[in-house]
Amino acid sequence: QETKEQLHLFNEMLGMPQDTTLPMPVNIGMNSPVSLKAFMGLWGANLESKVLSAADREIVMLAASQFNNCFWCVKVHELLGSTMLIDKKDLTETAQGGLPMVSERQRVLAMATKKILTKKGKLSDDDRAFYMKYGLGHTELQEVLSVAMIMMFANYSNHLNNVAENPAAIQSASDQICKFKNIKDTFKTHEI
Repeated sequence: QETKEQLHLFNEMLGMPQDTTLPMPVNIGMNSPVSLKAFMGLWGANLESKVLSAADREIVMLAASQFNNCFWCVKVHELLGSTMLIDKKDLTETAQGGLPMVSERQRVLAMATKKILTKKGKLSDDDRAFYMKYGLGHTELQEVLSVAMIMMFANYSNHLNNVAENPAAIQSASDQICKFKNIKDTFKTHEI
C-alpha cells in the first residue's frame, strides 16, 4: 500500500494520472518503498532547479544514462529530450556516447557529466577552470552531480532489477509521459 501511494505521488509530481504505470519507479518501489521515497525526494528537488533548465537536465540525464550503460534510460531520455526541442543530432550523439555539437552549453554539460562520473567528483583545478569559462561554476557543477546521481539511482536500479532492453516497452513508457500536455511545463521549471 505504501508503494502504491508513493507511485501516485510520483505521478502527481510529473503531472500524470495516478494510475499511470512507469516501469522504472515501479521497479524501485516494488522492491523497496524506502528507495522509491529517496528517489522521489531527489527527483522532486531536481525539478526545483533555478540553475539548470529542463533541456540542460535532460542532456545530463542522457549523458549519465549512457555512461552507466542503461539502455532503457538512454532511450526514454532521448525521446523526452525531443519533446523539449533539443536538437535531434545532439540527442543522438549524446545517446551514442558522443558530445552534443549544435549547442555549446549542452556539449559542455555532457562533458562535465562524464568527467564528474569518471573522476567520482574529484575535479582538478584545471577542470573547474575549464567549466567556469563556459559558465559552469560550483553551483552548476553541483547540480550536474545531483542530476547525475538521480540517473545513477535509476540506472543501477534498472540493472539490479534486470529491466529488459525492450524498445516497444520503452516507446510505450515514453508515450505515456509525453502525452500529458503539462509534461513540458513540469520539466521546465526554469529556462536559462
